[in-house]
Amino acid sequence: MKIIRADKMGFCAGVRRAVLTADEALKNNKNGKVYSLGPLIHNGEALKKYEELGLKILKEDEISILNNIDTVVIRAHGVPPVIKEKLKSTG
Repeated sequence: MKIIRADKMGFCAGVRRAVLTADEALKNNKNGKVYSLGPLIHNGEALKKYEELGLKILKEDEISILNNIDTVVIRAHGVPPVIKEKLKSTG
């Protein structure tokens, strides 16, 4: 088998933005919890790292547990407007 490695590797722009947003939220939100709405990315090793840093995965049916001091990072896939409104209503 021949393995060819791409010249450029890494996250796509949307995932890169989600990861940087999570990094910033974990760094700056010292009072509340930091969640991603669903898994932040599809990379088990990276998810484990973020879990160790304090990022929690939030399911859509768990939005009601949020406090107004929590932060929710929306992953690169985005969310429907109705979910955005549910998140906003938590404060």
